[in-house]
Amino acid sequence: MLRKVVRRGLPFIGLALASWFAWPIVPDKPQLGDHFLFWFAGHLVLSGASPYDLSSWQLMGTYGPTPEGAVVNVLYGVSDSQLENLWAHPPWTALAMVPFGALPLTVGVLAYHAVLVIAGLAVLVAGAYSVGLRRDLALAVALPAVALSNPFVTAMRTGHFDVLVVLGAVLLTIGLVRARTPLVVTGALLAVLKPHVILLVLPVAAWTLVRARAWGTIVATIVPIGAMAAVSLAFVPLYLPRLIARLDVKSPNGLATTWELGSQLAPSQPLVLAVLLILMTFVSALVIDRVTPVERRTAVRMALAMALSLVVAPYANAYDGVLLAPLVFVAFGFLERHPIALVLAGIAVVVLSWWLSVGLVADWGSQSATAILPVGTLVGTACIALLTRAVTPRSLRISEGDRVSRLA
Repeated sequence: MLRKVVRRGLPFIGLALASWFAWPIVPDKPQLGDHFLFWFAGHLVLSGASPYDLSSWQLMGTYGPTPEGAVVNVLYGVSDSQLENLWAHPPWTALAMVPFGALPLTVGVLAYHAVLVIAGLAVLVAGAYSVGLRRDLALAVALPAVALSNPFVTAMRTGHFDVLVVLGAVLLTIGLVRARTPLVVTGALLAVLKPHVILLVLPVAAWTLVRARAWGTIVATIVPIGAMAAVSLAFVPLYLPRLIARLDVKSPNGLATTWELGSQLAPSQPLVLAVLLILMTFVSALVIDRVTPVERRTAVRMALAMALSLVVAPYANAYDGVLLAPLVFVAFGFLERHPIALVLAGIAVVVLSWWLSVGLVADWGSQSATAILPVGTLVGTACIALLTRAVTPRSLRISEGDRVSRLA
């Protein structure tokens, strides 16, 4: 009985570690950077101002270094040129921050962070579940590996809402696989909070629905997304030239994109190297798709779409690497019958993510080093898939059949 309890409890070590790493952002005097940014965006919308106007962000000057005496606003006193970089998101993202902006600063930030922690834990559990990772040992290694990875820790601690985007993509995946329209709709609404890092996710989901002739689900998803966009534009009018200008200003600042990685590694031929890396990742994705049993392909294709979206993203940061979590779980799924390889893979995920995200970034003076993470995850997962297939007896590789549900 004790052995069974220990075995069943092992996977929850990852959730405990994630909670432990996430909560220290709220000490006696938390340092507010992006937490304040997103709270203030909601506050602006609620007060009738626009986050696309520079004059709105200049109001941050009314929040001193220690507003309300309980926090430290690290964005206090920044220059107008820095303020121009603060908001590069669609109107509905600002509208989504209104519930937090309606609360006093200290309470609103705490509530916002609590939502991120809950969403982050949900990403770990639902992300593993969505790609069929269920075995106790595999979960016991995979959950802590992802929870301790630098993109996950950074996203949770700094106040970025990537975990909400990933949770949306994961719910969308489960909805497609299990033919649950409410999950498809909810997942799509969350995923579009950060559209520039999920460029391939919604197209792959739409293609899956069209193949299944799930016209009702398609309509049920498009209508609320359209309504959300319409309401958002009514309350937060989009000034597209200003948004494009802000993206242009932010782009040369060493972003975590394949395009910036090409510039870093091959200054004379940056575009050529970037295209070659992208082609390599798409070939790797094709290999993973072909090796995956038929009954899991819909879920794995969605995980691949998340990773490939990061590879081709025109604008991304190191913490956006949270989108790789489902594909990392796919890799552990291939290894679930190989205990030693599982442990080594878990160590590799943590060590490589920290070295690339902290060590190389410090050496290069640019986030572009972290663009290796999505490329490496795709290529590495393809290698793992091929190796495990080669050493797995044919009798175990035979698919259980095309158990495709009504939507998938």
